[in-house]
Amino acid sequence: MRDVSPEDITRNPDAFAERIVLDSGEQFLFRPLKEEDSAILGTYFLSLSGNTRKMFGPHPFTREQAQILCEQIDYAKVIRLIATNERDQIVAYFILRLKLNEDDENRYRSRGILSDLDSTCSIAPSIADHHQNRGLGTVLMGRALALGWRLGQTQAILQGGVRADNARGLHFYPKCGFREVGSFCTTADSFDMVLDLAEASVIQESREFLVGVLESDAQ
Repeated sequence: MRDVSPEDITRNPDAFAERIVLDSGEQFLFRPLKEEDSAILGTYFLSLSGNTRKMFGPHPFTREQAQILCEQIDYAKVIRLIATNERDQIVAYFILRLKLNEDDENRYRSRGILSDLDSTCSIAPSIADHHQNRGLGTVLMGRALALGWRLGQTQAILQGGVRADNARGLHFYPKCGFREVGSFCTTADSFDMVLDLAEASVIQESREFLVGVLESDAQ
């Protein structure tokens, strides 16, 4: 399926913002990262615990990195998504990469696992420590993957894999439908996982979640 292009997001990123309401009543806005978000992104990075930082591999969590990311936004290659609360504080940050990085691509090509690397995206999520294990991550994962599906991606992998000592991740990703396809070791023992987006229940569940939110808004 492809009914959205990166150019659509570039023209109007606000059109891709979605309101999320948890059973607890907490409300969040899930939207593409924009150039003016560097300050709140840097604050989010510095708020994370050492363990959460350790489990996230794509880049450092620093104010300097936040500024670089916001200055170099290119939705045609990488769509960075943030969830903000009612005080406009970031509580989650996702990377949806439409072109695999070199390390990931080489690993998967050597295994011959994926049928079409050109329509394979990678994803890397992070959730604020005080919002972990509360259902937010699953909903956001579904919405991020649904965007990948709308952009014409058919499969998703975990960017940089998941560390073998990441117990929370090893529970979370299979719950979202990812399956393990191999192991490797760079700085730590890790597993590669892949998800067929056409059959991803986490996407359907997040759609049903949002339908419920929209229906409640209409009442």
